[in-house]
Amino acid sequence: PPIIYLTLIINFAIPVLFYLFFVIFYSFVTKLSKNVKFRISTTLSALIFIILFTQTNLISICIGLLSCREISGRKYISADVAYDCYSSEHLFYLVVLILPSTIIWLFGFPLIGFFILWKNKSKLENFKMQFMFGFLYDEYRKETYYWELIKIYIRVLLVIDLLFLEKYFKEKGILVLVILFVYCFLTYYF
Repeated sequence: PPIIYLTLIINFAIPVLFYLFFVIFYSFVTKLSKNVKFRISTTLSALIFIILFTQTNLISICIGLLSCREISGRKYISADVAYDCYSSEHLFYLVVLILPSTIIWLFGFPLIGFFILWKNKSKLENFKMQFMFGFLYDEYRKETYYWELIKIYIRVLLVIDLLFLEKYFKEKGILVLVILFVYCFLTYYF
């Protein structure tokens, strides 16, 4: 594949490699230490952290490949203006790679996390839940356990705003202010 799409594929491999490295390192430590036992919950917690850590970057790469920039009457991919937007090659990667990846990272992972927390909202004080998912909700009130999801979408909205409205400086600034105002409003009332 062309370098522009290869970059996306490599960036998708990074969380997988982080996770594999963690599992190998964690396995090694648990084999050497008599005090540390291998726990799936620890690896699951690491996976969630890695997903959260890499999500914004991966979404911004996907959005850069989804959005187009017009230069002298021609449309180019915003991520790299050496490539025509909506060419047959771009449409192929759009359908096969970019749109599915964007949907998974934008909706799939956050909604799975929300569903797990929602399903277990009565067990959030449980040690196992705290250990695996506590970093997602510990700093919030019990009834706003989902707040990390809102913060994720605020970050994503800001990334989308900055990448899609690249040429429209006033609109971009106004939309950033509106997003931050809504977030402040929600923070105050929740």
